[in-house]
Amino acid sequence: MASFTLTTGEKCDDYETPPNAFEMLLPYIDTSNIVYDPFYCNGLAKQFLNNIGYKNVIHNDENFYANWSKYKFDCIITNPPYSSKVQVFKELYKIDKPFALLVPVSTITTNFLQNIFKYDLDKIGMIIPPKRIHFIKNGVQSNRNWFDVVWITYKIKLPSPITFC
Repeated sequence: MASFTLTTGEKCDDYETPPNAFEMLLPYIDTSNIVYDPFYCNGLAKQFLNNIGYKNVIHNDENFYANWSKYKFDCIITNPPYSSKVQVFKELYKIDKPFALLVPVSTITTNFLQNIFKYDLDKIGMIIPPKRIHFIKNGVQSNRNWFDVVWITYKIKLPSPITFC
């Protein structure tokens, strides 16, 4: 769920990740893994992940922070709400499972990311999409997005710490 600030100043974190963004992860995350996508939005992520081969997907409309511990999973693949990405990264570091988060490219230059992972920077990677990702809002695929995103990974074996698709 990408976060966008509306002209009213409200956060709008209900943008779905399109299938082509998930497809970028296929070479790096085995489809036999149990994947947890904790941020529900409209629930399309499970369908998209299933369609590209991830058959064991946990994706429920519930509070991630209160419920993640009740699941057994191998990795987390998600597009977190950008308005709370700092909290998401902190929680994922505590969980200590492999993950891939689709976030604005500017996230890589933040102090919070460096501070959270300062002892594990060698476990962080980045998958750079070949072109700008266009999100889905209310079931409609947009044809424009005003910022670039990347997959930030943790404990996922990539051919290089910075991997271009």
